Amino acid sequence: MNKRMTSNRLPALFLITSALTATWMFPVQAAEPVAAVQDWPMWSGPTANWLASPDEKGLIADLNQAKLLWTSEDKACGGVRGQSRRYGGRVGMKPSAGGASPIVYRDKVYFYFLEPKGAVSSNISYNHDPRVMAEQFLADPKLVSQGFNKEQFLDLWRIEANDVVLCMDADTGKTIWKKVFPDGLYHDDWGKPRNANNTPAAGAGKIFFYSSMGVLRALDAESGELAWEAWNSEEKQAQRQAVIDRGHLQEKRAPKAIMGPPVLFADGLAIFTHAASKNNYGREKSLVAFDGASGEQKWRVDNVGPGQGAPSLWFHDGVSYIVAASQLGNVACVRVADGKVMWKLTGKAYNGHSITVAGDYMVINEMGETKKYKSAQLGAYKLTPEKAQHLWTLPPELHNSNATSPRIIYKDRVYVRRADVKPLPESILVLDLQTGKLLAETEVDHDINGCQIIADDKIYYELDGNHNSVSLINSYSADPADFRRLSQWTMPNGPTNAYEIPMARPIVKGKMYARHNDGHIRCYDLTAQQKTTSK
Repeated sequence: MNKRMTSNRLPALFLITSALTATWMFPVQAAEPVAAVQDWPMWSGPTANWLASPDEKGLIADLNQAKLLWTSEDKACGGVRGQSRRYGGRVGMKPSAGGASPIVYRDKVYFYFLEPKGAVSSNISYNHDPRVMAEQFLADPKLVSQGFNKEQFLDLWRIEANDVVLCMDADTGKTIWKKVFPDGLYHDDWGKPRNANNTPAAGAGKIFFYSSMGVLRALDAESGELAWEAWNSEEKQAQRQAVIDRGHLQEKRAPKAIMGPPVLFADGLAIFTHAASKNNYGREKSLVAFDGASGEQKWRVDNVGPGQGAPSLWFHDGVSYIVAASQLGNVACVRVADGKVMWKLTGKAYNGHSITVAGDYMVINEMGETKKYKSAQLGAYKLTPEKAQHLWTLPPELHNSNATSPRIIYKDRVYVRRADVKPLPESILVLDLQTGKLLAETEVDHDINGCQIIADDKIYYELDGNHNSVSLINSYSADPADFRRLSQWTMPNGPTNAYEIPMARPIVKGKMYARHNDGHIRCYDLTAQQKTTSK
């Protein structure tokens, strides 16, 4: 049941800087907002639609010219793409630290991750015990000569974890504070959609995150001190202990770990997407809003949230809304102030990942399969608080693509990847937002399922390089009259994506912040006037 807010709040997304209160301003019919400050306080950017601040100017066209400015002091951030239970034991694979992305707020970088510890699972694929497998590997002279590490192998299959939040200086990468919560659970299956994207959000001087046990926590952004927590209880800790006593986290292959999509922050509220189903992998989830200052729950709306991606924020006439979609083909608009459901669409295609909203427009998977994400046709809508008015749906001969393909609304245009639709090649399409008319296209040489960011009239797409065993980022001109690839950059220091969960690479003040598989966060200069302070 929704609980109405009683306090007064600003009508649009706001961030508080150390010197002033900066308000996001949203022209009524603009295709993108105008930002008064530069931050990346949530997974999909300052307004949750992958658009960097319009103040980002002078960025390089060729990403191969990106210059490393710093490498994080702390290397404990862990890897990204981890093991999959169906493959059994994998020698040499590093344990994943989860699929969260870094965020940038008030000239600091924040990152949430998991540290496996403690008990080892007694049962992985095909009833194999990792402890037995480790002894078998130790008996293999070839593996031993190659440096087989028993403890590192067992780290893949531990069922306890520390939940960790790290704060770094955005200019130097130096650790400012590190907060460890020892009451987490580790997840031993990180393949495809089972990688948890618990990316935090920042606002009102706090960092909000969703722990591996489903505990909601708010930390002071300056000190890291715990401000409040919710959904922690003796019963929840008893459930954790029962998992440890049982000796394994999962039964068969059904994921049982908490997999909370990224947190949002708007109008002073921290908004969590909560899995209400028994195995926390429900096809529809609940949106739950908490007062960012006090931790008081303000409202809850059930059966509206996505399975993995983040809901989108929509700003209209000074009022903030959440637009969320599910794997079952439902799309809902929820007013942030009080949790009122303004309208709802049903019977659409799979939308378990993120949808895109900018200005007063939305693009979703309109037609195609539900419960799966194999193919879908893109559709566009004009939004009002009373309804979503359908504008167009692309015909299958033009677009019948993987339902997780990224799409962006920018300057009255839609950018979307098209899968290989014979006889048409796999391409990125540029469409007129009002009509769906094809304005331009360019072929791509890899699948696109990673992040997509527009900054300084350029598009940065991360590609699926052999299921992200290689991280490739392409840059494109956003101009439909000159739509082409500007560069392809192989990001160094190991694969950095989370397989089917896009890894955000925040672009703030001319810098890109990226997580790497060796456990470090790195900062790259993307400006034409580069400094020489790399190390």
